[in-house]
Amino acid sequence: MEISKLKDQGVIIRTKNASLAIDPLIVDNSLPADAAECDFILLTTPEQTLEKFGENKRLFSWPGEYEVQGVAVHAYPTNGYDNEHRSNLFFVIYTGEGKLCYLPPLNKEISANVMEAIGDVDLLIFPAGGEEKLWHSTLESIEPKAVLPLPVEGGLSIDSLFVKIGIPKPQSAPKLVFKNKNDFPAENMAAFLLD
Repeated sequence: MEISKLKDQGVIIRTKNASLAIDPLIVDNSLPADAAECDFILLTTPEQTLEKFGENKRLFSWPGEYEVQGVAVHAYPTNGYDNEHRSNLFFVIYTGEGKLCYLPPLNKEISANVMEAIGDVDLLIFPAGGEEKLWHSTLESIEPKAVLPLPVEGGLSIDSLFVKIGIPKPQSAPKLVFKNKNDFPAENMAAFLLD
């Protein structure tokens, strides 16, 4: 599995079987070229739609369970299971190389239902927007094997967050490569950064 940043916003995950983009920047109802090449797109904002996506591509922006080319994705609302009010989605992604979770920026503590849906996760990916205290408690609750914060303009200080959770700041890399679950730490939480 290979993870890299999209040019403007979001990430691309390439597995042995499929490629997916999460939260690419959509301009004029179109995808950026690097995201358009992916097999499917995940959008955390349910109201977003894409008219120019292509017939052989798949867009997931609603709660549900999906599978594309051997990659299973479970999409849940961040407010738990209250579908009466639309909320941003988070994704639990199952690949042969590991279990990932992508959380959108949070504005409140995540519920017990959300924690249960996330479960044990190898890598937690999140845009580092919102309050540092909220992310600190979220990371302590989830206890992922590794974290990949994505810097956002006006977001929290990733360096400060690393200090609070006791993780040394890693070197950033243009992409991350994980061959299997053994590439994730067994004991202490690790951190990764993308260029």
